[in-house]
Amino acid sequence: MATGSALALNIVITNDDGYQTTNIRALYQALKARGDQVIISAPKVNQSGKSGSINFIRPTEVGSDPADADIHYVDGTPVMSMLYGLDVVAQQRFGAMPDLVISGPNEGHNLGYATTMSGTDGAAVVALHRGIPAIAVSASENTADNEALSAAVATMVVKVIDQLETDGQLSLAKGYGLNMNIPAFDDAAQAPGQFAFSRISQMSDVNPVFRADLSTDLIAQSYAPGIRGAGISFYFPGVNSLPEGVSLPVDDDPLAETRLVNQGFITLSVIDGDYNAKRHAEEAARLQLHDLFDGEAADATP
Repeated sequence: MATGSALALNIVITNDDGYQTTNIRALYQALKARGDQVIISAPKVNQSGKSGSINFIRPTEVGSDPADADIHYVDGTPVMSMLYGLDVVAQQRFGAMPDLVISGPNEGHNLGYATTMSGTDGAAVVALHRGIPAIAVSASENTADNEALSAAVATMVVKVIDQLETDGQLSLAKGYGLNMNIPAFDDAAQAPGQFAFSRISQMSDVNPVFRADLSTDLIAQSYAPGIRGAGISFYFPGVNSLPEGVSLPVDDDPLAETRLVNQGFITLSVIDGDYNAKRHAEEAARLQLHDLFDGEAADATP
């Protein structure tokens, strides 16, 4: 795989899991080692599933890590932390908007319909609306608090940036970015390495459902033992069942990122402010990326 002539990029990182997670710190260090100028602006505490939500016209606590002045937090949603990074911290640190935004790596995949609920993708979309290239990155939940796996994930992200960047310029069209998902792995020495260009589609491994009684739901009880009453839980195919009378559409798209991640590929889906690039633009972007990756990323695996 060819690598461009790297020049330092100005990068803002966020992560809906919070500014102290192992994943975001590993990526921060990997990008600095690459030679980039990097700041973190992420929620103070876990804000998963917040999508594009904000708390507006109210005082909001912000602060910095006392051990590193380039690591910042916002006591608010992922979008709020992204806006703080763009509108305040980047202006102070770079004197301009960043060259690139990375949201993640998230602890858990954001695939298919789940991207519409994702704070990881919500923060990336804000940057895309500003015309800033953005990559939303998600890995499996077992990367949480695992320094070896987090470092391996960070290496994969750096590899993508190396392919996109040549002489300080990124090969992402204005308003377009990537939704990147990394399949689960347990050994950093055997981390996945094959990329596939994919598409956000109806197929998802996480599906929200409203349960009339959470006490009868396996997933709800695993997250909050003893919980009772009505509320939202999730349907995981092969784990629990859908509410009676509810069905999900059949998705036979061979480019569905969920399908490809489950096959062991690192998926790259082109996204825009609508969470999925229009088909003609998506195809053009995929061809461009295919050339950049020298054919090393597959288009699909049936």
